[in-house]
Amino acid sequence: MKKLILFFLFLNFENLYPQVLLVNDAIFEDVVLRSSQPVIVKFFVPKCASCMQLDPIFSAVSDQVSGIKFMQLNTQLNGRTRDKYKVRTVPVIIIFVNGKEVYRTNRVYSEQQLLEFIRKHAQ
Repeated sequence: MKKLILFFLFLNFENLYPQVLLVNDAIFEDVVLRSSQPVIVKFFVPKCASCMQLDPIFSAVSDQVSGIKFMQLNTQLNGRTRDKYKVRTVPVIIIFVNGKEVYRTNRVYSEQQLLEFIRKHAQ
């Protein structure tokens, strides 16, 4: 029972940045692909060091940019979406516009670099 409670608590505290919404397989199509706004999705694994380093960058950029939705998807728990988009390593950032993937990168090291990707591919 303790393990179940700890697992439940872990799932609820997974998203430390409330402006970046968590999505899953069940809602991905509705929330991401049918969005009228561009959507940037960070594919991650909770204990991945590179993913954790990207978290504050992703969050800070989400505060600076309007008209774009920022979301993240845990690839360990959402294999259908992970496999559909052929995500083999994490973190990966995919930009979706009008339900289509327009850009993908696994090389984001700074806020400025992420902002440049957004200006070039999402606006």
